[in-house]
Amino acid sequence: MFGSPYAIFLLREYFRSIPGDLINAARLDGAHTLDVIVHVVVPASRPILVTLALITVVSQWNNFLWPLVITSGSKWQVITVATAGLQTQYNAQWTLVMAATTVAIVPLIVLFIAFSRNIVRSIVVTGIK
Repeated sequence: MFGSPYAIFLLREYFRSIPGDLINAARLDGAHTLDVIVHVVVPASRPILVTLALITVVSQWNNFLWPLVITSGSKWQVITVATAGLQTQYNAQWTLVMAATTVAIVPLIVLFIAFSRNIVRSIVVTGIK
């Protein structure tokens, strides 16, 4: 999650937007570097960390090529590969494809609804300077 270039850039820009006065105030109170990270930076970064986690989950959930290459047989197929398997060159069962797509998107919608407040908060906070 934290190794992708997008995640590194997103976290870097968010950490740069944390006011230096907040970190300096924690240092004046006697906090060490680890204390500043644990008690100031991480709680202030919770919305962007949740947003990054959701973006990572959605991108991995929708991944098609790697599971197609790595799995063998229908026993270990993920839902994206199984949905593609419902289509053939001459005959596609579109009702089954649409049903499988609906089943595949339900967990992502539930995650978005559960964490929508954090997503909106991360967007609002990044717009404040």
